[in-house]
Amino acid sequence: MKPDYEERLRAIQEVALELPGFTVPIGRQEQELGLWAGIFIQTTWQRDSGRDLLPVWHLINEKLTLEPKRYFDEYQKNRMQIDASDIHTEGPVTEAHARSAWMNYFRTAEHWKHTATRLPFFIEKYDLSRKMWCAHTTAMRWGLTQHRQTLRAQDVPLAERSFWRGWVRFVLWHEKIAPPTVDFVMRPFLTRTMPMHSPLVQKPRHPFIRFISRLGENVDVIPE
Repeated sequence: MKPDYEERLRAIQEVALELPGFTVPIGRQEQELGLWAGIFIQTTWQRDSGRDLLPVWHLINEKLTLEPKRYFDEYQKNRMQIDASDIHTEGPVTEAHARSAWMNYFRTAEHWKHTATRLPFFIEKYDLSRKMWCAHTTAMRWGLTQHRQTLRAQDVPLAERSFWRGWVRFVLWHEKIAPPTVDFVMRPFLTRTMPMHSPLVQKPRHPFIRFISRLGENVDVIPE
């Protein structure tokens, strides 16, 4: 069955409109999504490029769209009883780690939403961005672990697999620097560089996509 990417986009919007992290008033719709804009635009790109049909993409994307929406619904009902302390650092990633990372983001985003502070804006922004990236990458690692057998068995062209593995590595690297994933940063980057057809069957020509593909050559991003 083809994954319902419209449902995934709605899920992101519902969470982001409540706890966007922070927004930048530049006038585009995705600005309202704050730190969720990167996931929203990435999900839109997967749908529009046909990667919603490739399990190597849509199985991980589910961990960044439908699962956080489910955790957010739980957070809204039981926010006083939520334990967000068990954040993944090392070792095998479990669903509990992913859940706790998202809960930690929700709690932090809600705190900043309702707290008047004299701290410089960049301190708030970095705190939120760091929590978002922690949740983002922990969720991806959980998806790679949960679906490792299916992901290994997928028969996709070598060029597409290298691109996918390189993209996974590239995203996971961002956890430590935690750049903001708001629209004015992500939209030009994704819409002008990412391939709009799938799967890739030959080495890409665009310098950035070629760089990403090289990151994925002869490496394994799927846990044992």
